[in-house]
Amino acid sequence: MQACDVCIIGAGLSGLACAKKLHEIHRESTILILEARDRVGGRTLSVPFHGDAVDLGGQWVGPAQHRALTLLHELGLKTVRQTWFGESQSSSGPNLTDLVGLGYRSLDAWAAGVRDPGSWSRADAVAWDRLSVQDFFDAHVALPGVRRELDLLVRTVTASEPAHLSFLYFLAFLGMCGGLTAVGDGDGGAQSFKVAGGAQQLACRLACDLQARGGVEVRLNTAVTHIAWQSDRDTISACTTRIQASKVVLAISPPLWGTIEWSPPLPLDKAAVASRMYMGSAVKTIAVYKTRFWDSGRGGVAAAPAAAVRQLYLEDLGPVANLFPSTVAGAPALIGLITAASAATFASLREHERRAQVLRQYEHYFGTAAARTECTDFISKDWIREPYSRGCFAALMPPGLATCSGGAAARRPLGGSRNVFFAGTELASEWAGYIEGAIEAGYRAAEEVATALGGGGTSPELLTGLVQALCPRPSSML
Repeated sequence: MQACDVCIIGAGLSGLACAKKLHEIHRESTILILEARDRVGGRTLSVPFHGDAVDLGGQWVGPAQHRALTLLHELGLKTVRQTWFGESQSSSGPNLTDLVGLGYRSLDAWAAGVRDPGSWSRADAVAWDRLSVQDFFDAHVALPGVRRELDLLVRTVTASEPAHLSFLYFLAFLGMCGGLTAVGDGDGGAQSFKVAGGAQQLACRLACDLQARGGVEVRLNTAVTHIAWQSDRDTISACTTRIQASKVVLAISPPLWGTIEWSPPLPLDKAAVASRMYMGSAVKTIAVYKTRFWDSGRGGVAAAPAAAVRQLYLEDLGPVANLFPSTVAGAPALIGLITAASAATFASLREHERRAQVLRQYEHYFGTAAARTECTDFISKDWIREPYSRGCFAALMPPGLATCSGGAAARRPLGGSRNVFFAGTELASEWAGYIEGAIEAGYRAAEEVATALGGGGTSPELLTGLVQALCPRPSSML
């Protein structure tokens, strides 16, 4: 049986950020990080490509995401500015500045008032939580053009259908991010910068740095199957290992809490969060080309696509709803995001079928066969079938959950001695669902753990976790 002061479940950015902060403020603690995958990074994933790296998961940071930018600087990583298509493009997410007075200001005002779960007991918040986003739009958005832009916004920033998402939670999500302009595309938005060399480097460098300091171990290929969060000590079955820790931090998405057997069972509010929060649906595609056929040569801003000039939407022509020009290993590329219900349909296709659909869509959208004939490589990543993610971008709340169980209770530690703590980007108070939110939630959980440990050292109540050791295989942090 192995013993440690703190066991962190999940070696994504939130778990690693938690370990970093905890090690800084409580250096004497021994920390064990358990990760089910054969790599660190969670929903960031950078794969080698002709001497460069391709980001198949989360990759962007924005100028308002100070923790992420600070951590990038500390780890010696640089950012690259994301370029955009011309202003007349109508399909890479709504052009928020052109839709003044048509509902967006109201959404921002309401969002600012409910960003804190402490406000969710208000009468208007309770009423909003009874409604899906679709319910609210059906009742209050009369203009078809505005409705279309709003539906597109919901699908592209949350990877969810409006019918599935609580209107209150959608407002809170916007509020935690600073409003609609902050989450939108374009300079100053959440997709302003990419990480040079790949976003997963954040996790890889952080993991290596933590282990070099001593007192921190990252163990891969290890999936937690059981947590006894009181002083219970369970019999170990075959092919399992038991870990004893004073404190445990869950740095995984809430739907994954339900994959663990809890002794005693989770309290009803936590169990509701685990069972009812659902993951967004997203597939990411990268098409690499011989030439930058879309480039106008105007300072890196791509020309407006032909379909945009004709006032057609990208999603009218195929599965991709959000499109970004990029460069991979020196070659021009297009990053396409398929989200919400379209992602589930697209994910069922074989790789050659995915390629054909996307390239055909780009050919119609840009008005040139080069979009199809000049493609040299095509890569797609289905996050829906990723067993330890089960979706992307993040977990979301359906109607009725936020005001019942999903507020501050979701972040609240478990146990009379505060033995189990909760991190993960979904539980951030700022930028939930983003890299920034993962770091913020990890730092917050670390401070909670440090406070609990500091009040008299190790708790006499040992928390026992039953951990399944999956067949170890040679692997790197990547």
